[in-house]
Order: sequence, then C-alpha cells, then structure tokens
Amino acid sequence: GKVVEISGARVNGPATMTILTGSGPSEMNSIEAPVKIAPVVQRLACKGKKMRLDLPPYSLIIVRVKAK
Repeated sequence: GKVVEISGARVNGPATMTILTGSGPSEMNSIEAPVKIAPVVQRLACKGKKMRLDLPPYSLIIVRVKAK
C-alpha cells in the first residue's frame, strides 16, 4: 500500500474510503450486469497525519477524513 500524509491538520478518528474499480479501462455496467462496477466503502485506520491506502489499478478513490 501507499502511505498518504495529510499536511496542515491532524486526522480526528477513522477515515472512510469509497472505491469504484473495474478490471480494465473499458469495463462498464450493462443491462445484463447493472452493478458490475459499483462503489464500495471501507474504513481506514489513521495514525496522526498518516494513513496507508491500497490503490487498485483502474480505480477512482475518494477518501473522507475528519480533521482538526
């Protein structure tokens, strides 16, 4: 995984990561498979200003954190 450091603030509590991913850039939903690509939400442990992320290929990732 990659280590991400947040500058300018301290993380306050756990973070959430929403991942939208597929097996390749041309993969898409269809009438036969309407949720083949769907968002998945995961909780992340944070320590101070750092968190470790596993970033899958062909993905869009949104990380939400509470900061002080």
